[in-house]
Order: sequence, then C-alpha cells, then structure tokens
Amino acid sequence: MGRNRSSVPVDPTRGITAFLILLGWGISLRKNPAAHKRITIRCTIALVDAGCGRFTGWLWPPERKSIRVWFFQEYYGNVLILTAMATWDWWRGRLMKQFAVGAVGLVGWEILEDLLCHWGPWKVFTTGLIAAWARHFR
Repeated sequence: MGRNRSSVPVDPTRGITAFLILLGWGISLRKNPAAHKRITIRCTIALVDAGCGRFTGWLWPPERKSIRVWFFQEYYGNVLILTAMATWDWWRGRLMKQFAVGAVGLVGWEILEDLLCHWGPWKVFTTGLIAAWARHFR
C-alpha cells in the first residue's frame, strides 16, 4: 500500500518540516487574528498530505513513473483544500496576502520535496546519511 518507502528515505520529515515552518510563521502573526488563523490552518494541511497520499495507494499502483503523477497522487488533497479555501475567501472578499504566500509556499515546498526525492544524487546522499547515522548508534 502506498509508495515504495525505500526509494524515499527522508519521507517522514517532509510534512513535519513544512508544519514547523508554518507554525513558527503563524505564531509570529498572532497580532493579526485573521492571518494567524489562516496560517495555522495551513499547518494542519501540511500534515494532511500523508493521509491523502496513502489513500491513493489503494486506488493506483504504488510504483509511479512520472513526477507529475507522483505529485498528484501525493498532494491532491492539499491542492484541493487550498483551492477551496482560496475560492471561499475570494468569494467573500477576504483573500489575504498571507494566505496566498502560505499556500504557494506549501505547494512549492512539496514540489521541491518531490523533485529532490526523484533526483538520483539526493537519494544516494540521504541514504548514505541515514546509513552513517545508523552505524553511529549501533
């Protein structure tokens, strides 16, 4: 079910890293309650991607050949939620600059993660890093 875990050795840190960055930004925006609320919701969306990615593992084969297909299968839930929220805020006249920056930043971070995870030298580097770390703690 899901993706081949051995091909993406840094997978568990991806959503947590985005969550922590957005959480720090959201805490710094406490003086603006509307912006604070929108950015902290982005924090939650950063953690949702794992569930959405696992759900598509039941619908499609786990081995994905194209980066576009990989991105859609992993992050379609995030993109749909962010699009729905942006549409709702735009329709009500409350679309904020912080929302747009947070949404674009989150999707951009996810694209960067997928590009790195499909890049051969990055796989070799992270696999070697994890192996060295494991040898250190034996």
